[in-house]
Amino acid sequence: MPQGVEVQVLSRPPIMITIIDGLTSAAKVLREADKIEQYQLILDAQRELLDNQRTIQKLEEEIKKLKDISNFKENADFKNNCYWLKKEDDKTDGPFCSKCVETDDKIVRLHVNQNNGYAACPNCKNHVYFRGEPHYNGSSNWYE
Repeated sequence: MPQGVEVQVLSRPPIMITIIDGLTSAAKVLREADKIEQYQLILDAQRELLDNQRTIQKLEEEIKKLKDISNFKENADFKNNCYWLKKEDDKTDGPFCSKCVETDDKIVRLHVNQNNGYAACPNCKNHVYFRGEPHYNGSSNWYE
């Protein structure tokens, strides 16, 4: 790898590896031939490719996050000021913070205080009162 280029291991498609390898070979030849201006152009192209690959990776992560939150919103029920997911065994999973889901696109489980019927969000510090249901049955399962 030419000097001055920081390589970060990213999951790259095979074509990207081929392009970077080709640029590395070209840079080596140009450097040995003392073609500094052309060598610098190759280094710049490599940096640009790596920056673009990082951007693509970030966008792919954002797409996954948006798909996850969209899937959550499609499958969750909003009851008693919080979200609940239906499980296969007709039980519910939750509660999840409505503020975080709706404003921050984050799925955050509320921390429930069994003594007073309130639940608090560890992310946004929002508090929710259940008004008695869904309620806690003394185990790890919530039900309506």
